[in-house]
Formats: sequence, C-alpha cells, structure tokens
Amino acid sequence: MEGNSKTANPRPSRRPSSTSTPDPHARASAYAVVLGGLDAFVFTAGIGEHSVPVRAALCAKLAGLGVKLDEQANKSNGPRVSAPDGRVSVWVIPTNEELMIA
Repeated sequence: MEGNSKTANPRPSRRPSSTSTPDPHARASAYAVVLGGLDAFVFTAGIGEHSVPVRAALCAKLAGLGVKLDEQANKSNGPRVSAPDGRVSVWVIPTNEELMIA
C-alpha cells in the first residue's frame, strides 16, 4: 500500500469494480458459444423491460450473432423488438417477480 498511514485508506471501496460487475454482452456471447448460436434473446425484469438505451446498446454489441434491433419497436417496448430481417428474434417479456417468488 502506497502512501503513509495518515493518507492511505485501509478499507477497500464498496463500489463494484469493472472486474466484479457482470458484463451482459460477455455473458450473452458466452452462452451463445456454448449453445451453438442464438434463436432468441429475451429482455425481462426492471432494466430489460424499461430501458430502451440498455437494450439498444446490448443488441448493437450482439450484432455479430445475428441480433438486429427494430428501433421503433424498441422505443415502444415490444413485445418483439427485433428487426424482421434479423436472424435472432428479440423480445421484451414483462415479469411479475413477486408472483414468481411466492
């Protein structure tokens, strides 16, 4: 640890680092490799259901796997948000987590 004992912080930061935060692109790509490709990709729950920019960014990163987003459908929250000429169908499926837990 650099610095002297008066300035050094012995406690680690509570903020997640980029190495501890899961990268959805990396996970989706890894699953696609294991599965031999993608037929469909589903966004669900809080961010998946309600974040147009998150869906757009992830779909852009997955374009090499055949994911092609329909921008207008994405802005309307689906349910199908993939472009008709995309190889992978992309969906926004609402969930009721309280019901699933009960």
